[in-house]
Order: sequence, then C-alpha cells, then structure tokens
Amino acid sequence: MSKKWIGVLIALVLVGAFAAWFVLHGRYVVEGGRAPWAVINERPDVLKEALAAGIDKEEMDEAFGRAVGRSNLEALEMLLEAGASPNPAQKGRCYLDGSTRHGRVKVSRLLLERGADPRRCQTDPSTMMAFLVAYGAGEAPQGELIGALAPLVAAGGSADKTGVDYVGSALQEAEKRKLDQVVAYLKDPTAAPGVAQADGEQPRGKSGSLELDDLKRVCAGEGLADAAPYVKQAGRASLVYYFERRSDEYRWPGRGPGRPSLPRWWTSWEDPSHTQLVACVDLSEKKKVQDCRYEGGGGGISVYDAKVKMTLYEAKTGRRVDARSFDKSGPRCPIVKSGSEQEGLYPSYSKELEAFLAPHVCGPS
Repeated sequence: MSKKWIGVLIALVLVGAFAAWFVLHGRYVVEGGRAPWAVINERPDVLKEALAAGIDKEEMDEAFGRAVGRSNLEALEMLLEAGASPNPAQKGRCYLDGSTRHGRVKVSRLLLERGADPRRCQTDPSTMMAFLVAYGAGEAPQGELIGALAPLVAAGGSADKTGVDYVGSALQEAEKRKLDQVVAYLKDPTAAPGVAQADGEQPRGKSGSLELDDLKRVCAGEGLADAAPYVKQAGRASLVYYFERRSDEYRWPGRGPGRPSLPRWWTSWEDPSHTQLVACVDLSEKKKVQDCRYEGGGGGISVYDAKVKMTLYEAKTGRRVDARSFDKSGPRCPIVKSGSEQEGLYPSYSKELEAFLAPHVCGPS
C-alpha cells in the first residue's frame, strides 16, 4: 500500500474516531458538560444519569443557570435535590435576579421556597417585585404571584417605594393591570400574608378519607362523595391529580424524570381528599415503531407511537368536564438504558396536558 493511501486510511480512522467521540462525549463538552446539555435538550433521563454519576460544582452551576433561563422546573427540582444552591452568582447576577427580571413567577417562587436570598442580588427586592408584576402577571394566577411576592416583601421590598428601573413600583404595575388581589396584598401585606387568605377559602373534601387509588376510580366515571367540589376561584387552582393508562388499568405515573411536570400548586400532595378534578390519560392505543438495542444483558427498549386520549372528570360526581385526543410520536432511543425504561418508551405529553388542564384548573387572573 502506498504512503498516500496509508495517509488517507489514517485520516479516515481519525475522522471516525472523532465522530464517535463527539456522539458519546463531545456534544456534552460543547454545552459545558452532560448536565447542562441535558437541560438544554430537555432530557431529564440524561440529567438523572449525570447527577447519579456525579458532577462538579462548575457543571452543576452551569446546568442550574440553564434551567432557570429556560424555566425548566423539572430540571431545577432535580438539581436542587442533588445539592445545587439557589444562591450562587452568575455573571454578576444571582439566579433570582434573572428569573424576576423576566417575570418567571413559578421559577422565582421555587427559588425563594428553596432558600434563594434576594439580599444577595444586585437588584433590590422592591425592583424585583415590580419586574414580577409587570412581566409575570400573565404567567400565573394572582395567588401564585402573591406567593412569589411575599418572600420579597419580607426581605425588604416596599409596596410604596418606586423602583429604580423604568417599570416603576410593583403596586403601580398591579394597579395598572387591575390585579385587585395583588393590589390589596401590596397595600397591606399583614392583612393578607399568604396565598390562601388573599384568594379566599379553598374548597375542601373530607380530610384523610381518600387515597390515590380511590381517585383512580374516577377514571371509570365513578364519583367520590368525600372529594372536594369543583369550584373555580380567582387566583386559585382547582386541585387536580392525573393518571395514565398504557395497557390494562390507570396508574399514577409518579413525579420522576420523564413524567409530565405540572405546576406543584395544582395538586394537593398532602391530602388527595381535597382534589376537585381527575385527569385520565390513555396511551393504550399504541404502535411499536422501534427497538433500541444495547450491549450487555437486560435486553432492549421498545419505542411506541400512541394516540393520546385525555379526559377530565369532576372527582366528587364523576361528571366528564372535557376531553381531547391527538396522535403523538415516541421519543428517540436514549444513549444509555436505565431501569425505569424497561416497560418501553412512550410519547411525552407534558405541554399538551398542561394546556388541556389550564382552562379548568387555573382560576382567572
């Protein structure tokens, strides 16, 4: 073989080796590590694997900043559980500064609930409040907005202080947008210190009388007398659980990676008896479209396309409130197989489920 062809062969081997490296590792390096890549590409399964394998603080902070910037609540929860701090500075601004500046109410509230200290940020709490009201009023009902404002009030945000930025004070912004509950709260936080008082009494069921398995019966159209009545209220969520069926029966799919991530304030995690609505997601009309193969034991993973059928019931009466159906394609084969995927991979429907539930679950803002 001539030197020319030897050189070509070596070049091809190097190109192939580089391509293999990039597929397995290089694409992560481009985004600052495997965890940031998983956040950017909305791959909670890859994020879970990266956290389980262990990542350094720099990669953790990079992934956390990406999750804040993309309002990826599922990733934020996973990173916080893995030990990420909600307080480290990022390019001169804390995470809370960025989330309030863009009106990300849910992200801001999560950060504050998990220990973010607004006094460590460059922007003062009063201006953060103004940003939240100005840009976040359309993202969440007033009760959720008040829940994010309350820790900022406690940290020194003043209702009558004009903010240093062009948006002005939170109170002025709330009055401009006719957010009556927010206005009342900002004028007198001591009279309405929490979301529940600001929004009125939440309808309640018979406390402690229902378990998750009881709520599952609503998917068969059965009413539960001990459940809460369905009442839409301004600024409050009509509490909901959802169940999923892939074959024989409906099951609670849990809250882990890959599961639909609904706003936490939509669900009564402490007591299922206070649930007003039950959503039932049927994926049993499915078609296997791919088998993912992996080296080693344990077999592969099947990927399914499915017709997603969503039905919403009133828990107390079993009355059908709404329904929707659509076709959805399954995901790509994951790079690494995890135990949770043994039963097969199904289409993600997180955004569709939240959009389906929102008109019934969210009170008017």
